[in-house]
This record gives sequence, C-alpha cells and structure tokens, in this order.
Amino acid sequence: MMSRIRVRCLSCGTAITTRVQVGHEKFQRMSSVCPECFGPFRFRLRLDDPPAVGIDLEENCELTDEDGVILNIGSGFVISRDRIHDEKYFPSFDMPKPTEAELRAIEEARPQDAAGPMLVDLNVVLGGLPDAVGHWMSVRRAYRFSRTGQDERLKQALNEFFDAEEAGEDLTIDGALIAFFLRILSPQGEPEHMRIVKEFKRARENHPEEFCRFRAEFLPRKWRRMDEYVDVFDHFFREYEEFNQTLLYARRSLPLPENPYAASTNFENTKLYYGEAFEVIGSSIDILASLNNILSGRSFDQLEHISLRKYRESDKGRRNETLRTNPELTRLVVEYDNRLRNASHHRWLRLSHDRTEITYQEGGNGDPQTISYAEYLWRCCALTFQLMILASVELVVLPD
Repeated sequence: MMSRIRVRCLSCGTAITTRVQVGHEKFQRMSSVCPECFGPFRFRLRLDDPPAVGIDLEENCELTDEDGVILNIGSGFVISRDRIHDEKYFPSFDMPKPTEAELRAIEEARPQDAAGPMLVDLNVVLGGLPDAVGHWMSVRRAYRFSRTGQDERLKQALNEFFDAEEAGEDLTIDGALIAFFLRILSPQGEPEHMRIVKEFKRARENHPEEFCRFRAEFLPRKWRRMDEYVDVFDHFFREYEEFNQTLLYARRSLPLPENPYAASTNFENTKLYYGEAFEVIGSSIDILASLNNILSGRSFDQLEHISLRKYRESDKGRRNETLRTNPELTRLVVEYDNRLRNASHHRWLRLSHDRTEITYQEGGNGDPQTISYAEYLWRCCALTFQLMILASVELVVLPD
C-alpha cells in the first residue's frame, strides 16, 4: 500500500509529498532528506491498528495540506535513482520477479471458488517475513529466559513463538533460533544451512575421533559465541527499517537495481554496523577453519602453517583466506571486506550531503573509495546472512 503524506521541511520551508510504501512492521520509521536543502527529516508510521496509519513527526518536518515535491520512500525496497520523484512509481517496478516455483505456489494457494486475477503481496511471495521485528523480539525474549535459567518462562515463550500444533515438550531455544534464522533468510537460508551442515557431517563420518576432539573444544564455547551473534542481530533489528531496504536482494543473492537509491537514510545508526558484524564473524570463523583442518586430514587445531591458537591471535582481516581450499565453506565469507570494516569500525565513513553515497579513505588516509548507501546496506545484509547461517549451523552441530 502506498500512503501519501505531505510534510514541510522545517529547515527551508519546502513542501514535500512523500509516497510511502507501507511495510509489515507495527511501527515504521522513515528517515529521508529534503530534496531542496538536503536537511534530514524523520517521521514514524504507527501501523498497529490497520487499516489506519498514524504519523509521529520526529525531526525537521511538520504536516501540511500543500502538495509539494514528490519523494518516493518506503520499506522493503530500493529504487533506481531516476525514480525518486516519479509520481507513477511503485516498488514492484524494481523488485525481483517470482520464480516459476513461487508462481505455482501462488496458484496452488488460490481458493477453489476464486477466478480471475489475484492480488498478492510481492514482498511476502519473495520470502519477506511480516512483523520480522516482532518475531525477533519473541525469540530474543526466549533466549534471555534460557540464558538466565528461567525455565517456565522459557517454555511459555517457546509455546508462544511456535504454532499451536507445533508446541510440545521437545521445544528448545536452539530450535526457535534455527527456525527464525532460516525463515528470515528465505528462500536461500535453508539450502545454505544444509550445505554447511553437510560438510560437518562429512567430517564426522570420515574422521570420527578428530571430530570428537573438535566438539570437546567448541561445545563449552557455544553459548558465549551465541551471545555475540545475538548482540549483533539485536543491532540489525533495531535498524530493521534501514536494512530491510536491501534484505530482499541479499536473501536471494541478487544484485541491486542499476544506480540504486536507498530512500530511507538513517545512516547515523547504521554506519558502525558493518564493523561490528565483521568483528564477530572474524572471531567466529575459527570453527570453519577447524572443520577445514579435519576435512584436509589434519588435526582440528592445526592449520596448514600455524596452530589454531596462533590463528585466533592473527589479523582478522585475513582469516577468511584459510577457507579458500573449500568452496562450500568459502560461501560463508564471500562478504568479508577488511577495508570497509576498518572504515566502519574507526568511524571513517562519510555520507554525502544528499545522503545517497558513502565515501571513505582506505586506512584512514589512503585512496578514496565511494559506494552508494544502498550498496552499504546490501553488504551489511549479506554479512548478516552469513552470520545467521553460521549461528544456525553451530546450533545443529553442537547440541547440548
């Protein structure tokens, strides 16, 4: 649904007619920029009482009855730059198309007495999870009960998270986390998860004694590692409106539209995210390095040239290189850019005045680099995808 919201920029007085694509969250924050003076403005939609749309003005704008410059903004998509002010634009123009299998599933779900064209939510058809933030908050609450030993509250939270027919005595926090990760990453999440699990099974079957030693090393670390993952995912879902603009493309391993423009630009709350997520995956791929050691016929704690202990002390920027001999494991470090990590971690990223591009210098004073804000969000989502798959795999191969 598109909602026309007329606001006036308080910095320069320009009237702006925003065409907002309404998303699936109960609250939808929008952070955009005045097309005249480049002043950031922010408002929030209240969508918890459909079909009503409530509006909370947060920064540098006021409501007006005056029609103004058209500005397309919304949730769950990016647009080509030349469509920013297009009165007749709809997000479906730039979104990926469903596969043949997805189209068949739509047709199979058609009510028997229905005829003619069907109205479907393309974002959901393509794997989007309605109320993703709400689902994460439910899982996060269950995780907290699990970590603090509140067993009765944990059981209640798990029963609330899963469908009624799935509820039972065997529900676990491991199962809830895995279910959430694979659903939010649909449709590629489960196949990618199974690819990596298969590699662990291969190591267990071919080298059972060494795999037992490997498990003895990592099992005591399981929940400390999971705490690190969950902290990063908390940051991701706090800024879900921003990341969700490109999550669709990252989930489906698709490039962004040509000359992409991210309509919501709450950069102040996302600029540190890539560095934060990189730090966690850089620390956590030691489990993949150990698996690769076993599959290569070595002890789990012996890389080709150094020990696992030395590897854990090495520069995180190059830790992905040890996985190059295994194409399946390499898939979990495809997005692993130490230069962007340094720029994010050290606050070297700078947003352009129109809030469309990010610039930084390699190493803080090296060659200048420029990427669109949309691309930055896509790369954050790709990194999060890898982390969620890694977390889901650990929960499977390191059962309590």
